[in-house]
Amino acid sequence: MMSRRSNASAPLTSPVRRRRVAAVARICAAFGAPMVPFGGNTGFCRGSMTDDAGREVVVSLGRMNRV
Repeated sequence: MMSRRSNASAPLTSPVRRRRVAAVARICAAFGAPMVPFGGNTGFCRGSMTDDAGREVVVSLGRMNRV
């Protein structure tokens, strides 16, 4: 049985266009902030979970129709 994780709040962005994703990636790189892609929202594999510090920038790809 999986337990729920309680993470600190992380910055979130929901770009619609590839150039916005690229801009977020450049900003994250400039500040040394890890970027976590978020897509299916199933939570099955926990691959897109942030750590407990909440310092990652979550990039939700749900509004994009192709990547």
